[in-house]
Amino acid sequence: MRALVKSQSHLGLGEGAVPKPGPGEVLVRVMCAGLCRTDLYVAEGSLAAEYPRVLGHECAGVIFRLGAGVDQDRLGLRVTVFPWIGCKQCRYCRDDEDQLGYLCPKRKMIGHHVDGCFADFMVVPDDRCIPLEEDVTFQAGAYVEPVVAALGVLRSPVRKAERVGVLGSNRIAGLTSAILRDYAQCAHDSLDLSTGEENSYDLIVETCATTETLNHAFRCLQPDGVLVLKSRPADNVLWPIRTQVEKEITTVGLSYGSLRLALLLLKSKVEIFQDLWSDPVSLSNWEHCFEREAAGEETSKTFFLPQLR
Repeated sequence: MRALVKSQSHLGLGEGAVPKPGPGEVLVRVMCAGLCRTDLYVAEGSLAAEYPRVLGHECAGVIFRLGAGVDQDRLGLRVTVFPWIGCKQCRYCRDDEDQLGYLCPKRKMIGHHVDGCFADFMVVPDDRCIPLEEDVTFQAGAYVEPVVAALGVLRSPVRKAERVGVLGSNRIAGLTSAILRDYAQCAHDSLDLSTGEENSYDLIVETCATTETLNHAFRCLQPDGVLVLKSRPADNVLWPIRTQVEKEITTVGLSYGSLRLALLLLKSKVEIFQDLWSDPVSLSNWEHCFEREAAGEETSKTFFLPQLR
């Protein structure tokens, strides 16, 4: 099979044997996979990994082969794959209603800690595979994880805030705005470093954390305001702690929201998201897509079709 593999010194498409699923695992034929900035961090080494590593963590496909102990009814199932693998033993895993695994202290991420989905096939634990209904496309299925992430903002007091801002102009900002506008019907402003008055917002969602953007967010927030952290930079940034203490600003990091709501939205209100997508391309085009992403040209989501030669 083909796979986009990061080694210690090289990144490129390679050929290898189709992996075999172990007990409790399945082999998924990847039909569509989304490119995320986290994939670039692993590719460039900003997020360290054990090499070689197949990249990619947002995908949908078909269960193609079963490992020992997996129900035969799973064979041929259309699925989306949630990328976090928890230990299933700790209290975070036990108390996780959706069993997403992302709060587990021993969690592993597909495409970072284990091989990912920029390949013809991938092996994952069976419980990471969530069924897709027949009228949900594989492209929509590959977008489940970003939508679940964007829905995390609804766990903040955003609906109670009188004035809300979304800071940034990237895909995270576009997706967050779509959730707030078209699903939550929450009025908000799109902010950048040149907009936003001092002490004018009750709540701001940041989507690209840098020292400059954080300083701007704290400046624009009213005293006793709330800053919702959504981005995941590879490196730490300087924090304006003096301003935070003096203005008594609350900060909250929110990784994910409801998986079930994400699946429902991608089935019944998929038009909310389609303007944020690019047409899928062959995995052979990975280099151009990675270069464009690294250059910041990321207004629309890139999707790969690994099966397309």
